[in-house]
Amino acid sequence: MGTTLRTVTVALAAMALPAAATSTAAAETAADGDWTASYGTARAAGTSWTEPGTIFVRPLVIKGELENTGSDCYSAWIEFTQDLTPGLPAKNATQCGPGTTLVDYRLALPSVRTVSIKICRGSTDMADCGPVTWF
Repeated sequence: MGTTLRTVTVALAAMALPAAATSTAAAETAADGDWTASYGTARAAGTSWTEPGTIFVRPLVIKGELENTGSDCYSAWIEFTQDLTPGLPAKNATQCGPGTTLVDYRLALPSVRTVSIKICRGSTDMADCGPVTWF
């Protein structure tokens, strides 16, 4: 009877793996695609994707440009949330005055997460920001 129970347990575990892998793959690609965010005289746009990794961690890459047409400084802030717990926001790019600068962010993150970007006036904090763009 012990051998039968072990065989059934192994068989059930093997059947559960493809379902778990499918749901993880869907979550991992949730951040893949184009994104845009804007506030005041600044606009950021780009693309994001996940790179190959392990079943638990895959590098997230966010690339784009932050463009400002006004005289103030604007910054792009990126934040991820894992299991409803927000991570620390990271300022990735700042453009003071008219011009364009690159948004270039790469971080190995847990497979199930959400990521957001927002544009804020200034270069030191997130006190004056536009709406959050989730991806």
